[in-house]
Amino acid sequence: MTENRPDPTSPIRTPQPHPPILAMPSSSPPSTAHSALSSPVGRTLPGPTLMFQPSSIRTTSASDVQRSDSSSHVPPRVQFGVNPTPSSSSVARHPTFQTDHKFLRVSVLGHDTYICGYNLTRYLARDIVKSFNVATIAIVTDENVARIHLPKLLVELHHAIDDVFGVQQLHVASAEDATPQPGSAQPVISKISTKKDAPTSPTSPTDTYTPPLTSGPSSGTLLRPSHDSSTASLNPSPSTAVAGSNTPVSNLPSRPRPRVVYHVVPPGETVKTREYKAKIEDWMFGAGCGRDTVVVAVGGGVIGDMAGFVAATFMRGVPIIQIPTTLLAMVDSSIGGKTAVDVPAGKNLVGAFHQPRRIYADMEYLQTLPLREVLNGMAEVVKTCAFWSEEDFALCEEGVDRVIEFAKGNRDPVSRDLITRLVVSSARVKSYVVTNDEKEGGLRNVLNFGHSIGHAIEAILAPDLLHGECVSIGMVLECEVARALGICDQATVERLARCCAAYGLPTRLSDPLAVRLTGGRSLRVSAEQILEVMRVDKKNRAGRKRLVMIKSIGTLHEQDATAVDDRVIRKVLAPAVELISPAHQSGPAVLMTVPGSKSLSNRALLLASLATGACTVKGLLHSDDTQVMLEALKRMKAASVEHAEDGKALVVTGNGGTVKAPDVEVYLGNAGTASRFLTAVAVLAGSKARTSSDDDDKESVGSSGAEDGDVDPQIRAKQKPRSEQTKVSEDSVLPPTSAMIDSAHPTLRHSGDKPHPTTLTGNARMKQRPIGDLVAALNANGCHIAFGEREGSLPLVIQPTGLPGGKISLSANISSQYVSAILMAAPYAENPVELTLVGEEVVSQAYIDMTLSIMEDFGVKVERLPDGRTYRIPRATYVNPPDYTVEADASSATYPLAFAAVTGTTVTVTNMGSRSLQGDSKFATEVLAKFGCVVEQTERTTTVTGPAFGQLKGIGTIDMEPMTDAFLTLCAVAAVAVGDTTIVGISNQRVKECDRISAMCEQLRRFGVQVAEMPTGLTVHGAGPEGLHPPEGAVKCYDDHRVAMSMSVLAMGLKQGLRSIVGEKRCVEKTWPDWWDVVEREMGVSLEGVDEVVAPEDEDVTGAKKEVVVGTKYGPSALDVVPYAGSTSVVRAETSKLSDATIVIIGMRGAGKSTLGSISAKNLARTFVDMDALLEKKIGISIHELIDREGWEGFRKAELQALKDALELHPTGAILACGGGIVETEGGRDLLKAWGGKREGTIRKGHVLHLTRDIDDVIEYLTRDKTRPAYPEEMRDVWNRRKGWFSDCSTIEFVVVKGKRGVVNVDPEDETYWDDVAKELVDRLRHQLAQVDDGNAKFFPGGVPLPPRTSYFLALTFGDVRTAVPVLEEVTRGADAIELRVDLLKSHDQGYVREQVAILRRNSDLPIIFTVRTKGQGGNYPDEDVNAMFELLENALKWGCEFVDMEVIGEDQPSRKDLMETLLKHKGNSKIIASFHDFEGNVSWDNPTQPAIGNLAAGQAIRDGKASGPVSTFPSKYKILEKYGDIIKLIGMAKQRSDNHALERFVLSVSGPSSKPLIALNMGAIGQESRALNTFITPVTHPALPVPAAPGQLSIAQIHQFRHLLGLLPERKFFLFGTPIAHSQSPTIHNTGFKELGLPYTYTLSETGSWEELQSVIDKHARSGRFGGASVTIPLKEDVVRHGVAEELSDAAKQIGAVNTLVAVYGAEYGEKGYRIVGDNTDWLGIRRSVWKRLGTFAGGRGTVGVVIGGGGTSRAACFALKQMGCEELRIWNRTSAKAERLAAEFGGVAIHELKNSLKSLFSPEGSVRETTFIVVGTIPAQAQNGIDLLGMFAEPNGQKPLLNDTSLASVSRTLPVAGITLTSLTPNVSGVVVDMAYRPRRTPLLAHAVSPDALAAGWSFKLIEGIEILCEQGFEQFARWTGRKPPSSPIEAAVYREYRE
Repeated sequence: MTENRPDPTSPIRTPQPHPPILAMPSSSPPSTAHSALSSPVGRTLPGPTLMFQPSSIRTTSASDVQRSDSSSHVPPRVQFGVNPTPSSSSVARHPTFQTDHKFLRVSVLGHDTYICGYNLTRYLARDIVKSFNVATIAIVTDENVARIHLPKLLVELHHAIDDVFGVQQLHVASAEDATPQPGSAQPVISKISTKKDAPTSPTSPTDTYTPPLTSGPSSGTLLRPSHDSSTASLNPSPSTAVAGSNTPVSNLPSRPRPRVVYHVVPPGETVKTREYKAKIEDWMFGAGCGRDTVVVAVGGGVIGDMAGFVAATFMRGVPIIQIPTTLLAMVDSSIGGKTAVDVPAGKNLVGAFHQPRRIYADMEYLQTLPLREVLNGMAEVVKTCAFWSEEDFALCEEGVDRVIEFAKGNRDPVSRDLITRLVVSSARVKSYVVTNDEKEGGLRNVLNFGHSIGHAIEAILAPDLLHGECVSIGMVLECEVARALGICDQATVERLARCCAAYGLPTRLSDPLAVRLTGGRSLRVSAEQILEVMRVDKKNRAGRKRLVMIKSIGTLHEQDATAVDDRVIRKVLAPAVELISPAHQSGPAVLMTVPGSKSLSNRALLLASLATGACTVKGLLHSDDTQVMLEALKRMKAASVEHAEDGKALVVTGNGGTVKAPDVEVYLGNAGTASRFLTAVAVLAGSKARTSSDDDDKESVGSSGAEDGDVDPQIRAKQKPRSEQTKVSEDSVLPPTSAMIDSAHPTLRHSGDKPHPTTLTGNARMKQRPIGDLVAALNANGCHIAFGEREGSLPLVIQPTGLPGGKISLSANISSQYVSAILMAAPYAENPVELTLVGEEVVSQAYIDMTLSIMEDFGVKVERLPDGRTYRIPRATYVNPPDYTVEADASSATYPLAFAAVTGTTVTVTNMGSRSLQGDSKFATEVLAKFGCVVEQTERTTTVTGPAFGQLKGIGTIDMEPMTDAFLTLCAVAAVAVGDTTIVGISNQRVKECDRISAMCEQLRRFGVQVAEMPTGLTVHGAGPEGLHPPEGAVKCYDDHRVAMSMSVLAMGLKQGLRSIVGEKRCVEKTWPDWWDVVEREMGVSLEGVDEVVAPEDEDVTGAKKEVVVGTKYGPSALDVVPYAGSTSVVRAETSKLSDATIVIIGMRGAGKSTLGSISAKNLARTFVDMDALLEKKIGISIHELIDREGWEGFRKAELQALKDALELHPTGAILACGGGIVETEGGRDLLKAWGGKREGTIRKGHVLHLTRDIDDVIEYLTRDKTRPAYPEEMRDVWNRRKGWFSDCSTIEFVVVKGKRGVVNVDPEDETYWDDVAKELVDRLRHQLAQVDDGNAKFFPGGVPLPPRTSYFLALTFGDVRTAVPVLEEVTRGADAIELRVDLLKSHDQGYVREQVAILRRNSDLPIIFTVRTKGQGGNYPDEDVNAMFELLENALKWGCEFVDMEVIGEDQPSRKDLMETLLKHKGNSKIIASFHDFEGNVSWDNPTQPAIGNLAAGQAIRDGKASGPVSTFPSKYKILEKYGDIIKLIGMAKQRSDNHALERFVLSVSGPSSKPLIALNMGAIGQESRALNTFITPVTHPALPVPAAPGQLSIAQIHQFRHLLGLLPERKFFLFGTPIAHSQSPTIHNTGFKELGLPYTYTLSETGSWEELQSVIDKHARSGRFGGASVTIPLKEDVVRHGVAEELSDAAKQIGAVNTLVAVYGAEYGEKGYRIVGDNTDWLGIRRSVWKRLGTFAGGRGTVGVVIGGGGTSRAACFALKQMGCEELRIWNRTSAKAERLAAEFGGVAIHELKNSLKSLFSPEGSVRETTFIVVGTIPAQAQNGIDLLGMFAEPNGQKPLLNDTSLASVSRTLPVAGITLTSLTPNVSGVVVDMAYRPRRTPLLAHAVSPDALAAGWSFKLIEGIEILCEQGFEQFARWTGRKPPSSPIEAAVYREYRE
């Protein structure tokens, strides 16, 4: 089909007549219309669902507006909601739309107000001009809309006025006339002249007018006559026709010729205020607008609301016309007449009802929106369909792809008509509601379905989440509330959630999309927060919240909102649930239907699709797996599917075995069942259909017609619900069903004479699961199936060969699903099939029997021969039974049956009995009966009655191998019983969703149960109800549905009234989504919702999965290594959760509070509040004006109150930046101290951050800042007065220092150091806010590993850190921390020390050990200055030093003890090193209670060859230090070797699992041995230091050499495996690092392409303990996984699907072999680390777009890296689109088909261009890059800033207007980074194009990352894994670049 729209540049034409779209009734009695509007129910159709009636709309031809004006053309009108008369039965209920020439009208309040169509601009311009008798048309729009739509609208209005009033030639006199002058308050007036010789047609729009659009608010006037125009020229003679117009002069209207004026405002919600409304009104007055004005609102909801309010009040009301440009506005805000502006008290609180006279919904506008904005609007469409029309909802479900393609710009008319249909359907519903309830009397509340909870979420999470996204979450949650109340069922919830998710909308706060969009804030939203916001919902009555409820899709519960208790809402919203154990008494049996079996659900769906006829399938499990199967069958055209019984059942109409290969590959996720079954079915795509009565080759009904685009009326009828399958006349026009869409758009289908294959693919895990035996059997039978990637796994490319049949041999020792797949497909083979199973054993015979049974249910009986391994399947056609009920999932059925057992009640499961083939179905008869339960089982039901409460008895040993999943339920029953129950045969349960055996043991113990764990099971020592108690805190479920449900059964078996909390309640949704509703409603157990809002342990705040450190049950894995990445934030971000307590920033004006605060807020996912801006908004005037009115005292009072209000409003999740004078008043200081817990009697609620900067820099900046009132005194005096207050009030102090990293001499003009400042501040805040679980921690702050890992710290001995800067990198190589010896600094002044800490932070990423060593302890600090020393230590905590060394001496002095205890109280996340040094050698390592050694008595030491008297001992000092320190440091002096031996004995005596980390060593030359033996942060020196910090200190290399000689550090060999590798730089990387750190390791090449050779090398060296690890490259990266070389995989390796790093782990726990090989992938870490270097460690997240170029193996690592960094959007391009789409589906990205579209900026909710950072990763070899359009990619203009000209190419920096700060990587001035994984040549075509003149001219400014850098970075990660040491990166990089050759 080709489009036939009018040419917008030519005169309007009358279109050719078309057949009427709707057969309108000849008359519509007014009484009927009136009855509909006045009906108490609000509509007259039977039942609660109003369908799409023809009378509710009418169609209008574009020529209608030309034939006559509105006064003469009054179309027949039948109001919305009227039933059709019997005579109109032939009228279609659903029109198709020809929107080029036909526009649809919807009546609102009795007027044809709403007009919908495509390309409406010309039509609406003429309609406005003809229909409105006005002098002025005043357009209000915003900047973003104006750029796209205003020019065309102005031109069409000009043409329309010419058509009606005669031609006036518009021309622009000069550029100055067309452009608003800066600073001018006057509107621009374009000059007009009237000419008799005007051209006969309007000129081209580009020649006629270009509207003056600027970046700021602007106004303009169009078509205002010149003052010198003559009367004759304005009013031509009646005898002449006006040139260029078809209208004779005699027919020209007598009313004045209207003029057009426009006003453009900035985009966004911020303009929706009273102030901006007043500005628009002032503009209208200035433009001469009067009461004869019509206001035209062009834009989204903000513009519509504000312009509508202007129209409502201007001159006491003028007409308003709405031209909505967003889908949300088209279906919601533009209809109904509600107008308003926002005020400080809330949104939309000041406004009026003012109905629009016209609403023009132009579908063309939607194609100019970002995709996310369209999907945002679809939430409102889905909402309306969900509560009003099931049929329209089904269209939403089926039309997802069409809608998305339309939004992306596809002009396919079928897609266009579909979106038009959905928009009109939503509009007519809202218009009906508005018509019947204009002022919100009750019915109008139904429009708020999903809004009560959605608005609350929006109030908390906007603007990160858009309105529609919040409503989507709200709809699902409110539907769950209805389910909890028994109003709707799970099928309704599931269907609604699936539809929303299909449109890319989040469905809950934990949805990964919501987490990503909000930067993790959605995870911290509590139920109480939502309920609090909902408290002010306008629907509430008498304090009760009211929600709109649906009974089923398309059916309202009631025609108003329903009152709901907070308790019910809280139960749905809360992440945990509290169970109150019920009364235990027998009573009537609880009848319960359990969700269906997944295995049976998949088989039933498949066979019903392959059968003939229709089958109503009931009892289906609504899960991801079954949905994958259903969607795949629909794609393969195997069946049509309808929902029935309010969504509880599916009506599957099979196609008799006819399947077609889909046009796109079928993505199956991790659905293993579907992958096996569909492999066999897909080969049938080449078979011809058969019916049950005809087994000859014959095409199925409708197959040929669909090819020709014809649709049989009978097939059309089948698209309607089964209850309405009545005769349909040939005049009927049906909704565009999938069949119609395909037939109308044949370009979307392959040609029928060219069969194409089916491609089945899945996620990374699915691509590892085996399917080779099934493929081999089918190929041997004559099929043609190829592996797309790896041999033996998906993806599969399946040719449509048909199944030849005959004899088939199949190995069945891997999976019974292979057998079932062939069995179910075999009836459609060309010949009868004889299937023989070969191999040693047949696994899971019960599932094969299940398949045979269900095949028989569908009409095909299989003969099983006596050998038990041979099956004969006849040629046959499945015949659908009328109904098929899927039996209950037997594993799930165990929970309600166990409930009966533990409570002494009776439960009957109505859909699972003895006929079940599932092993778990025997749980009642073979397990519960042994406990003393009475069990009755029929073929279809199972009833259990438990013994009297407390009478269950243990059953001894039971083998649960036949029903392993049920062992968890058994554990719950055994715990309530009295006596032992031993469960064996369940070893496979250790590798399920979690290690279920260990999990159950841990959780049972928390209930007071004694449990003994065994390798293959456990013993439960049941103590009965008397021995049980609720656990402390919440039950941990490990995200395992079976753990959650079994633990809830145990909780219900406690004594009556006890309360137990179960966390992670939503994990049950995998198999029983409404379990908690069933527990309360059917079992009678009371539940309460409990807030337990913490981020999931396996996710960071961006929602991206963290790298999971692989470990074993017996100890740390080799992958549990010291984090290599240089920034300390790496560990903080990835291993700690962050407190969400609000941070208040204080400091002098000009310190950078607003700028750094906003940056920190963005990267910590918090709300930023500038208190000055908030105050000005609150009081409505500027601070200047406030001070002028109230004086400084009045300002301070207002400032303090504003801070109080802000802290009350934002107690968590915010960063507040205060004015510098907040500390000037006592009230302000008290408030800050109370917030930080520093005021007496208060506890810390949050943090107060003092941001300080050199006062000279502040003064210099403030002399340039004229935006704030001047201080009435000299600035330095202000600082001196305030600095003490700042210190007293703050809990964190951060100093801004000048200078770039590694630079000693600071350039005063260079301000680029602010990049480093911002990074350091974010890292500092992460450290301070981290919520560290010390019990499970593997690292101390900054990545210092805990024992037994080896670690070191370097002690700096410089008087000024600046002098150390040139050698700092060198001397800290290999160190884990750096000690700042404050006592050795040249000044101990706090300001100086604070600056020294900041300089050290700037130049090193290592954590800081802050040490003030007194002279008595061997240092240089005065012993007597105790208070000053502790003040320095206190400040070190505020400065964020990770470790603080506290000398524990004089602890018996009360004052000293108080100082130490106060320091401990304030330590926060810093760790205290409790230290004691014996420089004199007077303290003994031996305990005086030990027996004498030789002739030396205990408690004596040998000094100078003589025994000394009794002395103090280190063991006694240890006990004292243990009270104060997180780490204990004891340093002695060795005078003989026996001192080292004594030290070793002491260390062994205090070592244990719970011991605190210990630093214990001896000084002196003899003591060097002890330094080599010490493992935890051993102090080291370096030759480049002036002097060692203590006598006897060694370097790291010396210690390694020492340990090697002692046999403690054995030799290791490392290899590179792969081919070709001759030119690899890896040996240079690793051997350089080994040498630099003195490690006895070597790295060599082992070139091979054979995994067997690789295995041989590993085994050879590992057996001798010398194999350390290896790098792996092509072609072996996947082989080491496939063939089990890597016995354990990291999470990254699993998800990427490849290994590039092998690590050897040695230990006795690995049995006789003694070692294990662990696989990892560090490629992605190399990418991330390199990006972090350029953009900071908080790169990624909101506002970041990741772009991957390529689709090979390396691209998978790139996708994984970008997702780990939390990129808001991931875009993937590849030459082969299918590969890009696969990657996109797997990693949650979007495939782009044109490379030039990869750098499109993100858009805000209002449609404005957002600040966007791009991370581009190229994975294509350099030699192949010349064949792709890289030039076009980077020549595409950067939408974030104007193009650069030749004179501005050199200037790519941008200065922020706050604090004079210039940022690069943190602002749009840097576009991002471009990474190329190829490293030969260094400057690849991709990198060259990224910085080419064309790219710079287009506005791009990228930082580049070469492939050689990535190679080094991933090598550094390998080095860290192999050695446990941070790699010495500088010498390694120098060696690599030195040896690198192009």
